Amino acid sequence: MTVRLLTNIGRLWTGTDVCSNAAVLIHDDRIVWAGPASDLPQSVPGIIDDIVDVDHVENLGGGLVTPGLIDAHSHPVYAGNRWAELAMRTSGSSHSAIAAAAAASTPPSP
Repeated sequence: MTVRLLTNIGRLWTGTDVCSNAAVLIHDDRIVWAGPASDLPQSVPGIIDDIVDVDHVENLGGGLVTPGLIDAHSHPVYAGNRWAELAMRTSGSSHSAIAAAAAASTPPSP
């Protein structure tokens, strides 16, 4: 079990808040605490009894730390083809004319 402390983070974005002069405590590649360095706990129950006993301390030199941004979304399956749109586009039809034709050929939803 490895406990790492990232210090001297200039700005830490948690996904909802931005903290200045922050720190992050990591246990086995999982964040167990993050926030302003002034609020760093002396111990984290079940993780570390005394913060001075961390395995690795990394000074991030005032850098920005941000979570990995994952855009988890999906698109409905389009089971048709776009041959008519392609033909209109290659014949010089405008984007609005192509969109209007697509809207006119789309069946109403139930």
